[in-house]
Amino acid sequence: MSQTNLKSPETTEEWRAYHRIREEVLCEARGRFGVYNPNHPDEYAEGKFPNILVVDGEAVGVVRIDLDKESGEAIFRRVAIIEREQRKGLGTLIG
Repeated sequence: MSQTNLKSPETTEEWRAYHRIREEVLCEARGRFGVYNPNHPDEYAEGKFPNILVVDGEAVGVVRIDLDKESGEAIFRRVAIIEREQRKGLGTLIG
């Protein structure tokens, strides 16, 4: 059975994986090259919580959870799973 963990990136390696997955899945796989900005202010703003999905020690997915100050609701933004792990229910697991 796989070990699965959704967590905030902590190490440099985890942050690299977070941004790599977002760039590859959300931009490049859609034909948008050179547009991803890992330093976009939204990534580090208050109420924004980047997370990586780690399966058996490998980062295979990401999501950023944004908390809406007014409503108190959580918004799951930019769920992305690496291509070889897509269609296995991991995106549903995240969100």
